[in-house]
Amino acid sequence: MFKQLFIFFVILTNIQGSVTIETFLDKTLKKVNKQITTKEKQKEKKIVEEVGKIIDYKLMGKLTLGKKVWKQLNKEEKEQYQKSFRKVANKDYVKYLIKADKITVSRIIKKGKKYLIKFVSGEYKINVYMYKRNNEYKIYNIAIEGINIIKVLSEKYRYVYMTKGYKTMMDIMSK
Repeated sequence: MFKQLFIFFVILTNIQGSVTIETFLDKTLKKVNKQITTKEKQKEKKIVEEVGKIIDYKLMGKLTLGKKVWKQLNKEEKEQYQKSFRKVANKDYVKYLIKADKITVSRIIKKGKKYLIKFVSGEYKINVYMYKRNNEYKIYNIAIEGINIIKVLSEKYRYVYMTKGYKTMMDIMSK
């Protein structure tokens, strides 16, 4: 599955532009589903590198902490947090990527410039939340089998920040 997702995200980065979401996903999934899965550790690293090109980590980080907490951080703290958040988010979504047979789109829901793409991969359900800005599709949240990355990380890190402070939150993120 790692190889499939790696190729999926590589292709996502290469077929941006003024295509419709349906065409974008159709082209992407046709190529992804032709690939053979492997479990090499380098594949995980490559997935993280490639996914990073289309995930909006800055928005995900802000959503995770919430507006109130985000506004309390100074510029340096925001930069430190964003670096740590990127690593934590990558670890969290990669650990949930489980073996899959074939990835297919089961439904596309559009609201304004935002999309909810519902994928099915074998017995697993994956929801990818995207938006389109400047003819580019960007991911701002992922939910695998109902485990919403932003909600999980938000509950953990916002709570720590509110009860123990910034330094403790950053210490926990770096572990």
